[in-house]
Amino acid sequence: MDIGAFTPTQAREILEVVRMVKSSPLMTARGMQTPNKGLERNVYVVKNEATTAVIPFGCMQVTGTEELNGRTYCLVDQPADTDGTAGWYLFNGPNEIDAEGGLGNGHDGPYVRVATDETTITAGDKFQPIVGDWKVETGGSLIVAAGQDFIRDEGVMRGFIASAGGGGGSKIFRTQIGGIPARSGTTAGKADATPYFIDSTNDTITEELDGDGYSQDITVYNIAGSPVAELTYVQAQKIGDVWVVDMEDCS
Repeated sequence: MDIGAFTPTQAREILEVVRMVKSSPLMTARGMQTPNKGLERNVYVVKNEATTAVIPFGCMQVTGTEELNGRTYCLVDQPADTDGTAGWYLFNGPNEIDAEGGLGNGHDGPYVRVATDETTITAGDKFQPIVGDWKVETGGSLIVAAGQDFIRDEGVMRGFIASAGGGGGSKIFRTQIGGIPARSGTTAGKADATPYFIDSTNDTITEELDGDGYSQDITVYNIAGSPVAELTYVQAQKIGDVWVVDMEDCS
């Protein structure tokens, strides 16, 4: 066979492969054209469920997963909270991700570049997601700022994940009537609890209300062999996407 020549069978096979590659959503999605090379170790394939496009370096909240052609996609939307209760956070790279089904790449740190509300950024300041937006603002404890990223854009910050929604971070809860049952074998106990925080202005343990100003219930798990008492303050740690009791007020 001459160099550069193909049999009809080989030509059909090559054409089939080319068609398959061209039709792949991974090749046509704008948000996936240039992965963030420095963070490939933590890169996830994401599908945008929001009605607006994800801006470059946007903060995305994972709402679930979807299986498509043997691959798992993380479904993302604009953040619905600032503490990861609704799902952990991923951060977009330099490419916009199309709205309503657009595909792209997201990463979970620990080093991130993220779009901000363009407030003054000082190293050491802490930032949190803006609910209903792709940007972050001062407050909370999600990201510790390292400084402005002038190479990318004046509205982009460099920072480190302090308590990523995908794991890490602690919160105060008060158990409800009935407490939290003990673990049974390999089945963790669980019950709703009410989140609280310490108001540093007067050192009081204060209930954490939702975005509309109402009380909220969050499921908390117990992996201990004994139950957690009712109407008791506990500390829970975020492990994966769930809260797990790690300290109980036993006095």
